[in-house]
Amino acid sequence: MDAYGAPSRHHHDLDHVRVVLDRAKALAARRDDRTAVALASWFHDAIYDAGRPDNEARSVDMMRELLVPLGAAESVLARARALILRTAEPRGARDPSEEALVDADFSIVGETAEAYDRYVAAVRREYGAYSDAAVQQGRAAFIDSLLAYRAARGRLFYRLPPLCEALAGSNLARERARLS
Repeated sequence: MDAYGAPSRHHHDLDHVRVVLDRAKALAARRDDRTAVALASWFHDAIYDAGRPDNEARSVDMMRELLVPLGAAESVLARARALILRTAEPRGARDPSEEALVDADFSIVGETAEAYDRYVAAVRREYGAYSDAAVQQGRAAFIDSLLAYRAARGRLFYRLPPLCEALAGSNLARERARLS
């Protein structure tokens, strides 16, 4: 709770965790994975230092540090670890639980233009220590990777409905044009 409530959190906060928890459950993660998906939803961004490539791995470390002493089952923690690490590389989800968690984590991309713009502004605040040019370059690369993945696969999401897919395409194209 303290990590997600830190003053530097503007998108990767408790509201984001709530959305991920609710959407992962609604997207029908595997029944036998419900506990692991819930833990992964809670911990996937527990550590979030803008610009660091190892946030998910460090979040896994935090999860283990907090839950092993409480007697959490190793099999559940191992599965939650795999799910958290999948959010770092969402392409190629291999099962319904991975698909549900990845879609829940990235679902903001398929929201209304207004919600998407609030997300973009919140992420920019999280990267406040970086120059506008650096953030624009990073966002452009991120969006280009999503658009390329979407073009190659024919869709961005695994389980979200077609309306979310259409909104995602519109949001990404609009932001990419704004960055050009």
